[in-house]
Amino acid sequence: MTTTPYGPPATTTAPAGVPSRSAAVRVLRVLLAVLLVLGAWAAAALAALFSYVTATGCFLSCSEPQPGAGAALGLLAVALLAAGPFLAWLMWRTSRSSRELVVWSVLVLGPLGLSLLLSGLSPLLPFV
Repeated sequence: MTTTPYGPPATTTAPAGVPSRSAAVRVLRVLLAVLLVLGAWAAAALAALFSYVTATGCFLSCSEPQPGAGAALGLLAVALLAAGPFLAWLMWRTSRSSRELVVWSVLVLGPLGLSLLLSGLSPLLPFV
Protein backbone atom coordinates (compact mmCIF):
# COMPACT_ATOMS: atom_id res chain seq x y z
CA MET A 1 0.00 0.00 0.00
CA THR A 2 1.36 3.34 -0.94
CA THR A 3 0.59 6.54 0.86
CA THR A 4 -0.06 9.86 -0.76
CA PRO A 5 0.72 13.31 0.59
CA TYR A 6 -3.05 13.93 0.75
CA GLY A 7 -3.80 11.44 3.53
CA PRO A 8 -4.59 7.77 3.88
CA PRO A 9 -6.51 5.98 1.14
CA ALA A 10 -10.28 5.96 1.48
CA THR A 11 -11.77 2.79 2.87
CA THR A 12 -14.84 1.28 1.25
CA THR A 13 -15.81 -1.07 4.07
CA ALA A 14 -17.73 -0.24 7.22
CA PRO A 15 -15.92 -0.39 10.56
CA ALA A 16 -16.12 -3.67 12.44
CA GLY A 17 -19.39 -4.13 14.31
CA VAL A 18 -21.31 -1.56 12.26
CA PRO A 19 -23.72 -3.08 9.71
CA SER A 20 -23.51 -1.61 6.26
CA ARG A 21 -26.41 0.33 4.81
CA SER A 22 -26.95 -2.23 2.09
CA ALA A 23 -27.30 -4.99 4.70
CA ALA A 24 -29.99 -3.02 6.52
CA VAL A 25 -31.82 -2.39 3.25
CA ARG A 26 -31.63 -6.10 2.40
CA VAL A 27 -33.06 -7.09 5.79
CA LEU A 28 -35.92 -4.60 5.44
CA ARG A 29 -36.66 -5.88 1.93
CA VAL A 30 -36.85 -9.46 3.19
CA LEU A 31 -39.14 -8.49 6.09
CA LEU A 32 -41.47 -6.54 3.80
CA ALA A 33 -41.59 -9.40 1.30
CA VAL A 34 -42.55 -11.85 4.05
CA LEU A 35 -45.21 -9.45 5.37
CA LEU A 36 -46.65 -8.97 1.89
CA VAL A 37 -46.93 -12.70 1.23
CA LEU A 38 -48.29 -13.61 4.66
CA GLY A 39 -50.75 -10.71 4.67
CA ALA A 40 -52.12 -11.66 1.27
CA TRP A 41 -52.42 -15.30 2.29
CA ALA A 42 -54.26 -14.36 5.47
CA ALA A 43 -56.68 -12.24 3.43
CA ALA A 44 -57.09 -15.15 0.99
CA ALA A 45 -57.91 -17.50 3.86
CA LEU A 46 -60.61 -15.11 5.11
CA ALA A 47 -62.03 -14.72 1.60
CA ALA A 48 -62.08 -18.51 1.20
CA LEU A 49 -63.93 -18.91 4.50
CA PHE A 50 -66.47 -16.25 3.53
CA SER A 51 -66.80 -17.91 0.13
CA TYR A 52 -67.66 -21.25 1.73
CA VAL A 53 -70.12 -19.71 4.17
CA THR A 54 -71.81 -17.67 1.44
CA ALA A 55 -72.00 -20.56 -1.03
CA THR A 56 -73.42 -23.05 1.48
CA GLY A 57 -75.45 -20.58 3.51
CA CYS A 58 -74.38 -22.21 6.77
CA PHE A 59 -72.17 -20.78 9.49
CA LEU A 60 -73.79 -20.83 12.92
CA SER A 61 -77.21 -21.45 11.47
CA CYS A 62 -78.26 -22.17 7.92
CA SER A 63 -79.96 -19.76 5.55
CA GLU A 64 -80.42 -19.60 1.80
CA PRO A 65 -77.20 -20.43 -0.08
CA GLN A 66 -75.86 -17.96 -2.65
CA PRO A 67 -73.54 -19.91 -4.96
CA GLY A 68 -72.86 -16.96 -7.29
CA ALA A 69 -71.60 -14.71 -4.53
CA GLY A 70 -69.66 -17.63 -3.05
CA ALA A 71 -67.95 -18.25 -6.39
CA ALA A 72 -67.04 -14.57 -6.68
CA LEU A 73 -65.50 -14.64 -3.21
CA GLY A 74 -63.64 -17.83 -4.16
CA LEU A 75 -62.16 -16.04 -7.17
CA LEU A 76 -61.14 -13.21 -4.87
CA ALA A 77 -59.37 -15.74 -2.63
CA VAL A 78 -57.46 -17.14 -5.60
CA ALA A 79 -56.52 -13.63 -6.74
CA LEU A 80 -55.26 -12.79 -3.24
CA LEU A 81 -53.15 -15.96 -3.19
CA ALA A 82 -51.45 -14.82 -6.38
CA ALA A 83 -51.24 -11.16 -5.35
CA GLY A 84 -48.98 -11.73 -2.32
CA PRO A 85 -46.00 -13.22 -4.16
CA PHE A 86 -46.53 -10.84 -7.08
CA LEU A 87 -46.42 -7.79 -4.80
CA ALA A 88 -43.34 -9.16 -3.05
CA TRP A 89 -41.66 -9.64 -6.44
CA LEU A 90 -42.69 -6.13 -7.52
CA MET A 91 -41.37 -4.63 -4.28
CA TRP A 92 -38.10 -6.53 -4.68
CA ARG A 93 -37.64 -5.30 -8.26
CA THR A 94 -38.55 -1.65 -7.66
CA SER A 95 -36.92 -0.91 -4.30
CA ARG A 96 -33.22 -0.18 -4.61
CA SER A 97 -32.84 2.60 -2.05
CA SER A 98 -33.98 3.20 1.48
CA ARG A 99 -36.43 5.89 0.32
CA GLU A 100 -38.23 3.44 -1.94
CA LEU A 101 -38.40 0.97 0.93
CA VAL A 102 -39.96 3.64 3.13
CA VAL A 103 -42.74 4.03 0.56
CA TRP A 104 -43.29 0.27 0.46
CA SER A 105 -43.26 0.16 4.27
CA VAL A 106 -45.99 2.79 4.41
CA LEU A 107 -48.04 0.87 1.84
CA VAL A 108 -47.65 -2.42 3.68
CA LEU A 109 -47.88 -1.26 7.28
CA GLY A 110 -50.09 1.81 6.79
CA PRO A 111 -53.47 0.03 6.76
CA LEU A 112 -52.53 -1.96 9.87
CA GLY A 113 -51.45 1.18 11.71
CA LEU A 114 -54.55 3.06 10.61
CA SER A 115 -56.84 0.26 11.76
CA LEU A 116 -55.09 0.12 15.14
CA LEU A 117 -55.38 3.89 15.47
CA LEU A 118 -59.07 3.88 14.60
CA SER A 119 -59.81 0.97 16.92
CA GLY A 120 -58.18 2.91 19.75
CA LEU A 121 -60.17 6.02 18.89
CA SER A 122 -63.51 4.28 18.31
CA PRO A 123 -64.76 4.75 21.89
CA LEU A 124 -64.02 8.45 21.60
CA LEU A 125 -65.71 8.99 18.22
CA PRO A 126 -69.28 9.53 19.55
CA PHE A 127 -68.02 12.44 21.66
CA VAL A 128 -66.30 14.24 18.78
